[in-house]
Amino acid sequence: MAESASAVFDRIGAARPPEHAEILVDTACVLGGSIAGLLAARVLADYARQVVVIERDGAGTGGRPRAGVPQGEHVHVLLPGGLRQMERWLPGLTEEMQSAGAVLAGPEQSVSYLDGRPQARGGDHRLLMASRSFLEDHLRARVLALPNVSVMRAQATGLEYRDGEVTGVRYRSGSTPEVLPAGIVADATGRGSRLPDWLSADGFDRPRVQRLPTAIAMFKRARHPEELAITWSIARFGPPSWPIPRCSTGPSRPTSGLADCLAVLFVRTESHRESPKSGAPCVAPPRRSVF
Repeated sequence: MAESASAVFDRIGAARPPEHAEILVDTACVLGGSIAGLLAARVLADYARQVVVIERDGAGTGGRPRAGVPQGEHVHVLLPGGLRQMERWLPGLTEEMQSAGAVLAGPEQSVSYLDGRPQARGGDHRLLMASRSFLEDHLRARVLALPNVSVMRAQATGLEYRDGEVTGVRYRSGSTPEVLPAGIVADATGRGSRLPDWLSADGFDRPRVQRLPTAIAMFKRARHPEELAITWSIARFGPPSWPIPRCSTGPSRPTSGLADCLAVLFVRTESHRESPKSGAPCVAPPRRSVF
């Protein structure tokens, strides 16, 4: 009997980094240096003599997100499952980020309002709050500290093959096209991946694309704490007109990339396309201390 999806997820989630991994390839190449690419590089570092991450964008500066991350300005919360995986492969990362300004918010620091009514708290989950650029910066520093991982700023343009197998990556870092030989190539370039086009142009079947519609959109407003009169780390609330009334706020921590104001994230479904008017006040529940 085939293993259920939940069982597979639980098994993968409990996996530990190998104590004595076997080197399988000389070079592994990861396309894309975002969160997925950096974590892929960390895993591959145990099985390759060297791991090269090809990333088109330079790292963000001054706490600003990279050019290729349009969602980088949004409020970011790292869920417990993702945090556990990062901690497994990069021990001490959680404490390091907390020391630098990230907030690990527990249920006592979270309140939820639906149609103006407080909702019961549930679970004992802790959510790590920080900006996208903050999280990427810390992941990048830890992964690139590994002696066999490096980043090449270049544009991947295609794949090389031999006997029907991928043997390398074509890239361009200047005016001259070049090739990086690689025994393993991982594509972590996201939804803008050119991999299907490359395979199709090279005579292979185009991979079938599966999409899971979420019907959810997000947009953000920034407010100073005194405007919102909020003293908690995470708040979810909204008027009845919102199909998914939710407003998440990030704490005032400059070092975590959240500046000196609260970033308010609104979430809506496709059935309600109207966004809050620019400059409209954020309707908050009554002031209440949860610390």
